[in-house]
Amino acid sequence: PTTTSAGSKSSAGSSRRCYIGCISKSIDWSDIRLPRKYELGKRAEQQAETRRRIVAAALELYQEQGVSATSMLDIARRADVAPGTVANHFGSAGALATEVTAEIFGELRMPTPDLFDGVVGLRDRVDLLVRELSAFFDRSDSWYRASQREGPGGGH
Repeated sequence: PTTTSAGSKSSAGSSRRCYIGCISKSIDWSDIRLPRKYELGKRAEQQAETRRRIVAAALELYQEQGVSATSMLDIARRADVAPGTVANHFGSAGALATEVTAEIFGELRMPTPDLFDGVVGLRDRVDLLVRELSAFFDRSDSWYRASQREGPGGGH
């Protein structure tokens, strides 16, 4: 720092900032063309495919050995990606488990009240409900068994 005649200190840094600021003010920024907007394109497809492989690997491992016994490293190995790739896509094991849970619910297709739309008779409604619940339980059986390993008294 140097001392001015008024006794205040200035530095080369502040004079550089003034110089850059003055230059910046003299440029007509409206004539400056920015680079084209970057779009992932094919890279986005690759990222989506990697994410699908990670979720599929987690689904398989959660069903085989349970959520608590499955590490992010296990999932990375099964998906054939680096452990950092799993972390980059999901951030945490909890976030991955949340996404996998949503995938499971999508696969299970739990019957909803709109199932009865257009079905009038009580007997027809009961028959439909029994068929749909039976199919739901068939679809969810392996996940039910996997959940028994996780919860209290579930085999741990």
